[in-house]
Amino acid sequence: MSKVWKIAPGKHAEDWKVFHQEGCIGLGWLTNDDYQRFATEDEVLRELEQQHGKNTRGYGGGAAKMIWRFVHEVQHNHVVVANDRYNRVVGIGLVKSVYLPPTSPENPMRDDETTHRHHVRRVEWIIDDPVDLTGDRFFVQSTLGPLKPDDVDKIRQAYLDAYPGDPEINTALVRLFEAAPDGEDEAISQSLAEAEQQLEEANAFNPTGMDDARVRVLSSIVRRRGQAGFRNALLAAYLGRCAVTGCAVEDVLEAAHISPYKGPQTNHVRNGLLLRCDWHTLFDLRLVTVNPETMRLLVSPKLAGTDYHDFHGEPLRLPEDPANRPSKETLKEHQQESGLRC
Repeated sequence: MSKVWKIAPGKHAEDWKVFHQEGCIGLGWLTNDDYQRFATEDEVLRELEQQHGKNTRGYGGGAAKMIWRFVHEVQHNHVVVANDRYNRVVGIGLVKSVYLPPTSPENPMRDDETTHRHHVRRVEWIIDDPVDLTGDRFFVQSTLGPLKPDDVDKIRQAYLDAYPGDPEINTALVRLFEAAPDGEDEAISQSLAEAEQQLEEANAFNPTGMDDARVRVLSSIVRRRGQAGFRNALLAAYLGRCAVTGCAVEDVLEAAHISPYKGPQTNHVRNGLLLRCDWHTLFDLRLVTVNPETMRLLVSPKLAGTDYHDFHGEPLRLPEDPANRPSKETLKEHQQESGLRC
């Protein structure tokens, strides 16, 4: 099951109607800003304090954490539960985009004057029937936060009890909570990576041990694909297709850094390309690069006579949202390192 978040669509769910209609969910802090410009959670906090003063209720560390989570921790195909106050669910859906700042042309709320919550993520609302939960203050007061498995089970049971025998509700609950819609279990990926590290440190790999071998192979695949959050962001930005070939087989698509990985701050969608695994290798070897001015492929003469060289001069498949397109500056550095020219 994907990670589940609760998020309040405004005080008393005042923005639920417009969010449901437009297929999104949003936050309202720093209304005219772009959350992507902040490199750390502390930077978000400093900006909140600068605009609203220190120790101002509702604009402190809690708000900074929620903004950071909304951009960097909420991922494509995570589940979102929209709540009204403490004990009511108004809808449940799947995240279907990266973070969209107020200026993004893909942002459905950018010109909406009915709300100030213009920082959004697209959501496919699977359930839009409400349900009331028992108990004292089921949901915490914060706008955004992760839900525990036990709480998710209680929400699911509440729907089963409120809509007994409803086939649409049953199907929706299965889709939301009994499958991994994006095909990637982040917890498993993390466990595999940890297992590989432990094996390396202990020098315990036995080539005849099938369990160890499987762990090493799967760990290698996870690492090649890239960090789950970074890869999910690129999958959403490029609509699940290779930026070069248009290949839509998700199992062979990888998150390629344009500028080499130097910590979480380089896991930005503008520093990445979604590439089929073989093109990722060629890109990392600087046998393939991109002209930052024309956004066309440059393929090394070393690949002459291969199918790869047929792509020389072809346009890169770019995200529809300009905010998600690769940085020209980092592409220029990559091209210079490759030594390839038009």
